[in-house]
Amino acid sequence: MGGIPLNMKSVSRLNVVHNVSIIVCFYFTWIGVGMDTFVHRHQLSLAMKNFRVFLGMLMITWTHFSVR
Repeated sequence: MGGIPLNMKSVSRLNVVHNVSIIVCFYFTWIGVGMDTFVHRHQLSLAMKNFRVFLGMLMITWTHFSVR
């Protein structure tokens, strides 16, 4: 049953715009956190804070690709 759409009706354009904007914002944030972790790699406390967020977002990305 995985991958079979439950709602066979087409979605509204507003929903499509919302989904695309959420995905674009998420990936730009993911890239920004990765770059911030790289920039602060010599300051261990800042790097570890950013790295925790980066790992969490990496798991969300993996889930997004797995479910999609």
